[in-house]
Amino acid sequence: LSSAITALSEQGIICVCATGNESYTDAIPLPAGHPLSIAVNAISRDDSLASFGNYGPWPNSPDLLCPGVDVPVVYYQGGYGVGSGTSAATGYASGCVALMLQSDPNIRTGPGVVGIAPKSGVLIPGTIANLRSRLLAYNRLIPNFPRDRQGFGLIDLNSVLTGEPTPPIEPLASPAQGLVVLGIAVV
Repeated sequence: LSSAITALSEQGIICVCATGNESYTDAIPLPAGHPLSIAVNAISRDDSLASFGNYGPWPNSPDLLCPGVDVPVVYYQGGYGVGSGTSAATGYASGCVALMLQSDPNIRTGPGVVGIAPKSGVLIPGTIANLRSRLLAYNRLIPNFPRDRQGFGLIDLNSVLTGEPTPPIEPLASPAQGLVVLGIAVV
């Protein structure tokens, strides 16, 4: 799995991975634990970290947080509902990455251009380095959460896309009010 993530990354394919739901506190397993992947942990509407998400000591922590507790989901056998998990959070992060790539073609770089992974110091391809730096620069750290639980914080899509910080957005009381959760709109 490790060599596959490396090969994908070298081709400019971004691996956005769930940290897992086993409540591990000493490490994030592969694929999210790979230094070239973007590791996503889950957070609730009230800025509480999901009790089930895996994490490890800084710098081997999640890269970012996304809504992943009681969020709208599509069931693989059809229909909609409410679910929880780091995989649900990863859907938000993947959507954010897709919107970033669509909104700014300069994120993609030519072959051979590399950056340095902020947590591990590993050399990474330019597209992923650019995405990481944008994602990680515009997140919101959750007060009183240790870095090993939240990494670089809660993703703020508006700030990621515009480069401008936004004021905190009040979460919705329930998913029935719409598909906006903690300021991330599903479009």
